[in-house]
Amino acid sequence: MQSLRKYISIALLLFSWQHVSAQQADPAMIYSIHTRLGMNGHIRHVTTYKYTNLKHIGTGAEHAKGTLYSVIKNWYDTSGYIVHDSTAIFYNPRSAYGYCKEYTYSQQNGTLVILINTRFDCMPPYDNKAIVPTIVELTVPNDSTVLAREYEGTELQKIRKNIVSSYRFTVVGGLIRTTVFDAYKKGKSHNGISTYTYDEYNNFTQTTLKVGESPQQVIDHKISTIDDHGNTIRMLNFVDNNPEPDFMTIYEFEYYD
Repeated sequence: MQSLRKYISIALLLFSWQHVSAQQADPAMIYSIHTRLGMNGHIRHVTTYKYTNLKHIGTGAEHAKGTLYSVIKNWYDTSGYIVHDSTAIFYNPRSAYGYCKEYTYSQQNGTLVILINTRFDCMPPYDNKAIVPTIVELTVPNDSTVLAREYEGTELQKIRKNIVSSYRFTVVGGLIRTTVFDAYKKGKSHNGISTYTYDEYNNFTQTTLKVGESPQQVIDHKISTIDDHGNTIRMLNFVDNNPEPDFMTIYEFEYYD
């Protein structure tokens, strides 16, 4: 049964890899893949739960418990593009900060763009009615690189200014191998680089992260459970060879038929 399950998983992953490779020149697809690194199949919706202060690790990863840190939900259309997401980050069990985004794909003057509306009234106390519009300019400088630059507003200006963030994705074999990012807040740049490693089934296994002047971190993602699509259901994460996991990630998937 285990060998049959692995064969099915490999077949599904090969199909997913072929689909992604065919779309490699599509920067909007690469942008969307960045929101579901290491995830395979025709995903309709995925919810990611992150937990810290883990307990009961000694009895097996499936019994681990912890303090909920964040919940991220992503929705995708039938083509695989991200169309909606929501993020909640918990300060404590009764207090959280959250926002939601809606994505619309378009073109301006022959340039592929993503229009994003960010809302802050999608979780309690529902009192912030502000909607913040931004626009992402997508370009492909070469076969292995996709640039995504996000600006304030809804239109690309002749002189690009008021940049919010920028990402440079390096893509090899349909997988994002490196992300270089810059975020701008109050005139200051916060930058970093992430490098990703995958196993033979395209599952996400390691992240090397360097942010600003902070020391580099290597995070090993130990998969304990997968579903029939080859996707991780439960993952323990170890920072810099720590023998005990620093946090746990749990995923819930819904797929298109």
